[in-house]
Amino acid sequence: GRNRRRGGPLTGAAGPAFPRLPEAGADPSTMAGSASRPAPPRGRGGPDTDPIETPEVLPMTISNPRPLRLPALAAALAVSFGLAAAPAFAQSPRGTAEGTVGGASVTVEYGRPSLGGRDMLSRIEDGMVWRLGADQSTTLTTSAALEIGGASLAAGSYSLFARKTADGWVLLVNSETGQWGTEHESAKDVAETPLSVSTGESVEQFTISIEEHGGSQMLHFAWGETTLMAPVSAGS
Repeated sequence: GRNRRRGGPLTGAAGPAFPRLPEAGADPSTMAGSASRPAPPRGRGGPDTDPIETPEVLPMTISNPRPLRLPALAAALAVSFGLAAAPAFAQSPRGTAEGTVGGASVTVEYGRPSLGGRDMLSRIEDGMVWRLGADQSTTLTTSAALEIGGASLAAGSYSLFARKTADGWVLLVNSETGQWGTEHESAKDVAETPLSVSTGESVEQFTISIEEHGGSQMLHFAWGETTLMAPVSAGS
């Protein structure tokens, strides 16, 4: 008799059937062949340099399943095999600290994670480096020469990090900007200076500010009950 084309799964003798789509409410990450988005890059040359923020992948669910036409089927398969855009990470909001130091306009752009009932800074061990924020690196921009804790900086943009030591904290100023916050290359550090530490009322959301202290100015990095500080002044 004549060959007839009947409805049903797209199969053929030339190869296996297309992979089965996830059922309603199923977690695609449990399906064979599925791929999840890799975590952002870790610090180079060693273990993760920033233990504070772990990105979270938002799950994908499929509700109200219905027959798919061929273009929709192809798109669904692309998602299943990681060929389409991966789900976004939940990221912290960004903030900006602004101030005038001498004749320099100074801004610090940074991520603002929240404690959420956790003691975050206690997770950092001696020798570890923190991005002083979350997600992308924290960026300081100055319109004129600046001194931070005795370290001289030319006008321009820099990324800021803090390294935990047995005695406290050290501020690291790095010439690279725009990188993910765990990508700290110590070879690009242009200055480092000790940070003073004070404790006080708990701050839920990480906050950077430029504050007046007895006629001088200080960079403040406050989170939880801890505030890290560095004096800042106009450069020569």
